[in-house]
Amino acid sequence: MATRFRTAPVRREGEDLVSLQDTLTGAEALIWPGLGNNCIAARLPFSPSGRPDSPDSLDALASPPTLADLRAHPAFWGIPLLFPFPSRVPRGEYTFEGRRYTMPRDFHGFALDTPWRVVDTSADDHSARVTSILTSADHPETLDGYPFPYEIEATHTLDPDGLRLGVRITNAGQGNLPFGYGAHPYFRLPLGDRGTFGDCLIRVPARRRWDTRLTTALDAGEVPARDTLCPPAGSAGVPDLRGPLPLVEKVYNGVYTELELTGGLVECSVADPVNGVEAVMRATPNHPVVVVYTHAGAQSVCFEPWTCPPNVFNLAARGVPQHGLVVLAPGERWHGTMWLSLRPAT
Repeated sequence: MATRFRTAPVRREGEDLVSLQDTLTGAEALIWPGLGNNCIAARLPFSPSGRPDSPDSLDALASPPTLADLRAHPAFWGIPLLFPFPSRVPRGEYTFEGRRYTMPRDFHGFALDTPWRVVDTSADDHSARVTSILTSADHPETLDGYPFPYEIEATHTLDPDGLRLGVRITNAGQGNLPFGYGAHPYFRLPLGDRGTFGDCLIRVPARRRWDTRLTTALDAGEVPARDTLCPPAGSAGVPDLRGPLPLVEKVYNGVYTELELTGGLVECSVADPVNGVEAVMRATPNHPVVVVYTHAGAQSVCFEPWTCPPNVFNLAARGVPQHGLVVLAPGERWHGTMWLSLRPAT
């Protein structure tokens, strides 16, 4: 029996991808498990009238020109997944439980370009889904400098509301598992055929912004006061993004925290009034940090839900308040969800 949603294998540039499709609206999500399980393209359901009886869809993600481009720069397009830490750990050096470690990579961790394994695809009248896993048992090389066995399960779901990403991280070892996690979705701008990047307006419900100079250089000395580490929105050099404010390339880039919730969720948005579309990122509140990032010349904006600021291992070792390092006991699991959707701009 035919159903509204379906999944399909896609062969592109010699690589195997998975397509999630909505036959009613034309929405589609394209996932590349072989390179970080990145959702490299997403056309999301969108009704200009806001009515369910006028189904349509619209390209929402900034996609790589070729798969080779993404392989060369795996954090630049789609929805990269960041584990065991987002952003940087200077020189890959950190301390956990009194021991010093050095990871071979100091930027965004290894999950974003390591192959994941698809374990399930399914579809029905309500949604299309693909579940993939990344485990240290499959990739023992990832334990170099990070000797903490793990299992990560990620499910991408396309449904009438948009795209959902559910992530479950499990401690598969006998000791504690420390990590930071983040997703890195790129919204393409403008959200239509008219207007420009600069016509768009962003809204981020943050009361404070982490000072990234401190979070990347805390090696010695006293821990600064909270207002030094996280100056409040509206103070010198820290814009209040609860606006909305016009989007200006690189001006608002930063690591924002103390997030006000909407309906129990983190909610950030970029509105394109020229095309009448607003793109929305929602996340469960166990993502207490949102990074705003505009990639120079790329005509896109990211609202990245993270569990922690940069340099999380060293912040935790130094006792910095609200450092965000997640530590799981053996067998313990962490769950988080992000939603991407489109709605008419108001």
